[in-house]
Amino acid sequence: MKKIIFTIIIHYFPIRRLIGISLCSTLLLGNCYAQWEQTNGPYGGWVSSIAVSGNNIFVGTENGVYYSTNNCENWTQVNSGLSNTDIYSIGIYGTKVFTGTSSTGVFESTNWGLNWTSVFDLSNKQVRAFASDGTNIYAGTSFNGIYKSTNNGANWFTVNNGINTYNRITALTASGSYIFAGSQGNGVYVSGNGGSSWSPVNNGITNLYIYSLASSGINIYAASMGDGGVYFSSNYGTSWVTINNGLTSTMINTIDVSGTIIFAGNDYGIFRSTNNGSNWTSVKSDLTTYPINILKFKNSNILAGSAFGGVFLSTNNGTNWLQKGFNLQYIPCLKVIGTNIFAGTSRCGIYSSSNNGNNWINIGLPDLSIEAITGSGSYIFAGDWGTGVYRTSNYGQNWISINNGLAGLLIYAIESQGSNIFVSNGPVFRSTNFGQNWVNANNGINNQAVYVITASDSSIFAGTDTTIFISTNYGASWNRKNNGLPSSWIRAIVCSGIYTFAGTWGNGIFLSTNKGDTWTNLNSSLTGSYINDISISGLNIIISSSNGIFVSTNNGTNWLQRSQGIEGKIVYNLCISNGYVFAGTQNNSVWRRALSEIMGIQNISSKVPDKYSVSQNYPNPFNPVTKIRFEIPFNGFPIKTFGNDRVVLIVYDLLGKEITTLVNEKLQPGTYEVTFDGSNLPSGIYFYKLTSGKYSESRKLVLLK
Repeated sequence: MKKIIFTIIIHYFPIRRLIGISLCSTLLLGNCYAQWEQTNGPYGGWVSSIAVSGNNIFVGTENGVYYSTNNCENWTQVNSGLSNTDIYSIGIYGTKVFTGTSSTGVFESTNWGLNWTSVFDLSNKQVRAFASDGTNIYAGTSFNGIYKSTNNGANWFTVNNGINTYNRITALTASGSYIFAGSQGNGVYVSGNGGSSWSPVNNGITNLYIYSLASSGINIYAASMGDGGVYFSSNYGTSWVTINNGLTSTMINTIDVSGTIIFAGNDYGIFRSTNNGSNWTSVKSDLTTYPINILKFKNSNILAGSAFGGVFLSTNNGTNWLQKGFNLQYIPCLKVIGTNIFAGTSRCGIYSSSNNGNNWINIGLPDLSIEAITGSGSYIFAGDWGTGVYRTSNYGQNWISINNGLAGLLIYAIESQGSNIFVSNGPVFRSTNFGQNWVNANNGINNQAVYVITASDSSIFAGTDTTIFISTNYGASWNRKNNGLPSSWIRAIVCSGIYTFAGTWGNGIFLSTNKGDTWTNLNSSLTGSYINDISISGLNIIISSSNGIFVSTNNGTNWLQRSQGIEGKIVYNLCISNGYVFAGTQNNSVWRRALSEIMGIQNISSKVPDKYSVSQNYPNPFNPVTKIRFEIPFNGFPIKTFGNDRVVLIVYDLLGKEITTLVNEKLQPGTYEVTFDGSNLPSGIYFYKLTSGKYSESRKLVLLK
């Protein structure tokens, strides 16, 4: 490894979010900022709606709108102008795309999602469906009935004559001059006069909770969410018959039709009929774990939008399905075991990556929400929120349930200490035979629920919603350890040597150097008091908080923010592996950033220099690690001219190509040092350049292997 040391000085003004683009050196080729990047998974997310027009596919999710023009191979998030990214419905009419949101009405795009404009504000009303009769556009809402536009979305007005507006309008479809509306509780309505009046048409419909409608010529199909299944009408709704032969469940979420081929989806998979619904066949072999929210034909292909699993595509009439996903998974836990990273997901089981997140593989426990993972010996243990603890001895090829002795199956935490496995489902239980049996190990904690368990040498720490307990006898008894620790929900406990760090929900982070006997507040320069997780690398601490990701290189005395690229994302958990820091998020899957980028910079002096400077790296030549030192002054230039300038330190090769960005942030005045690792670079001459405001200075460094 090679390291670079440098000193950076910057003025002391409060850091404000940088707006716009900073111009970098003319040598720079490519991205000038080091930042967090999203890994390739785990794929998934909640899909509520799909709209197709030619090669254009739009998908509505809890995180906004995604757009593809190449049959789902690549997706682009297109949220510019959306004040609400919780999307319930999408419709495409001509060259206009409309989105219905959970609470702010309808937005329109005239440039395929590049920008969105609000065209119809419906405060606190959900827009659940769109349809067009070729001339007019209709929008179905929750508790406000149906709206109509006669000028391609420019203006909207209610058309509720005959509609019970206390029910949700969940589905709309058009057949000739007829518009059909599905509702929750009042079945199907039809209008033959452009919405001027509506009539209920429920003859033969026994379940009036209609969630989806589809039409093909004069044939109308209605899907119900109760015991009704699928209904069919060939006379514009005058009468309906059930067509459920072959459906193993009659609770249907969605339906779509193309000619005589019909697909229906529910919480248990997908069904197909090739004879207008006379018979159904399950085609869910690849989709056994994902409730299906929406189905949509795209020529001969069929798209399935799922709860939790994202989008799936079939190009062979439903025989096989390929996940064409988004990185929108909720990640409750991350764990490094050996050289692999394991990610627990919400309702999608466990994923594993052996190449730093470049690829993720589902290794089992489908349909489960994995809240905790640990390893011991040749075993991996996983705790589910509802069905207890599972164990595998072959990296997920097979899992077995191991709940003998557990008093509850909602698992909060799992930790291993040698051959002892500890699990919390409120109280703490211990197993000495790798989960074959569990015994209560809660003596001293009494009635408090334990949310965090951490092992350190011969000690076990347990965090509750008010305090911390410690056991030194493998859970036989516990003692409260809260001297200096305010009553708080303990979200994270991490140990490193004599140091124990505790992250709280509302009171920041605390340090103990005596196994919890006393605690010291470490929040003097920390702006986020709600701590989700803590990770440690040597004497360096990384935390995820309500205000982003922070790092300390001096045991918590000072904190620097390291959220570039992941701003606005909720990070629940952190882990360190193979030179990267990984972050598990809420509905944005797993992100990563090089550990050297996060931890490389250290504040080695708070004395304010009188000018900017960057020192020669040492050692030089180096192999493979060197250090660069730099200084940042308080008033090296007039404040009114330079403001609160960003400090950027970049390493280039001889051709001016950027190799890496070592620093890209606003720093307090002082002297700094950063490490540069050239392990993956060939021997040769490189340059590093420090810029801040109008200051710029470059130096040469030589890598000699």
